[in-house]
Amino acid sequence: VNVQLIVDLCCWYKRVGGVRAARQAAKPAGLGSEGGGWDDDGDDDDDDDEAGDGAGSSGALAVLVFLPGTREIQDVHEALLRSRDFGALKEQAAWVLPLHGGLPPAEQRRVFERPPRVPAAAADPKAGGADKVVKVILATNVAETSVTIDD
Repeated sequence: VNVQLIVDLCCWYKRVGGVRAARQAAKPAGLGSEGGGWDDDGDDDDDDDEAGDGAGSSGALAVLVFLPGTREIQDVHEALLRSRDFGALKEQAAWVLPLHGGLPPAEQRRVFERPPRVPAAAADPKAGGADKVVKVILATNVAETSVTIDD
């Protein structure tokens, strides 16, 4: 598992501000075109995305990362918390969540909660999504077929 690549991608996603902005940023490089599943009309089929940022109706941003085991989850979790984007603010660090069968049920249920939304008045328009709290779920691939997280 390339821990640094996962950290870099999560940080990039947070900085650009969500799905729609990430897709726009990737288009000049040809990513996502031709068989990538993205429509040419720019519609990402996220019907709940009222804000237009890929954040769904809650305004929250979320990333789901599947990893092969608990050791890899721990490695990525620690690396994300060492990063400036995910470890500098207590509010953000609290939303980097592991998900595997060895966790108590109460900790597993946290992945279904929504992180706080940054009030519009406090958001820095130059920051992209860097001032938003991003929920990052680090899950074993067992969760891939048995869990649905709606954000």
